Formats: sequence, C-alpha cells, structure tokens
Amino acid sequence: MFQRIQSLYIILAIIANILLFVFPMVQYSDMMGQTRIDTQINIIPGHIDNSYMADIMEGEPSTSIPQYCYFSSAWILLVLILLVEVLAGASLTLFKNRVIQMRVVAVAFLLEVAYIAIEFLWVIDAYPTKLGASLGINPTPHFTIGTWLPAIAAVLFFLAQRAIRSDEQKVRAADRLR
Repeated sequence: MFQRIQSLYIILAIIANILLFVFPMVQYSDMMGQTRIDTQINIIPGHIDNSYMADIMEGEPSTSIPQYCYFSSAWILLVLILLVEVLAGASLTLFKNRVIQMRVVAVAFLLEVAYIAIEFLWVIDAYPTKLGASLGINPTPHFTIGTWLPAIAAVLFFLAQRAIRSDEQKVRAADRLR
C-alpha cells in the first residue's frame, strides 16, 4: 500500500539522502594573503570540486597551495547514508507488517541522527582545524543545502514513524471492536 502517507514520507527521505551525493556537505573559504582558498567536502571521498584560486599574490602566480584536502574519513558517512537508504527502501516493502516497519524506520532515523552528529561534530568542527593547520589559515565553514538535507530526512523518518504508529493503533482499535 504505497498510497499511505508514511510511504510518501519515506520516499521523500530517500530522495533527500540521494541528493547528498549531488550537493557538498560543507564549503570552506579563507583569504591567505591575496589568495582566496576555497574547498568543499562531498560525501564521496575524493570527489572534490576543483574550484579556483582566483587571486594572484603580488603580481606573481600563486604558489601551489593544497586547496582541496578532502576529509579522508568521509567513508564512514558514506556507509551510514547507504545503510539508511537500504533500510528506508526495505521499510517501503514492509507495509503489511507495521510493527517491523516501525522498527526499521526507527533504526533508519537513529542512523540519520548519527550521521548528523558525525557531520556536525567531526566534519564541520574538526576539519577546519586540520585544514587550517596544514595551510596556516583559519577557514570558515559555509553551510550548503547538503548540510541540511540529513536533518530534513530525519524529520521525514520521524513523521513516517508517527504515521505508522497511528495506523497500527487504528488497526488494533478496529480489532478490539470486532
């Protein structure tokens, strides 16, 4: 029964998580002398958008500054998001057994919250320190849509779980009336 509202919530959460592969998690920028340093972190390790080093230092070409040091442990986030996607897809097929579906959605919600915690505490807070130490700068994080998509997906999983619970309560109340 894909026409139920919880199926719509789960499908929207899946779409939000798929969009994480398109948008960067966070972007950093800083000025180093006359040179602007831009970098971003994507969910796929090593998938770095080669932006630019626009300015020239005092009329000379800028020295080679490693502007794209990607977050080497992003594979943990990749594994988490893929696991959430598998659980969300599996929960769509479990519509006949609402109790198990509710548990699967709850686990997907918890993994999404773990993803958010790792993203904000580890990537957004720890990475600028690592990047700043390697380049001698203090990069500023700029949040993108990829930063907020996991929070949207977590809210959608929460709403789906509430809708599944509501359906289960309606079915149990109808069974008591018989």
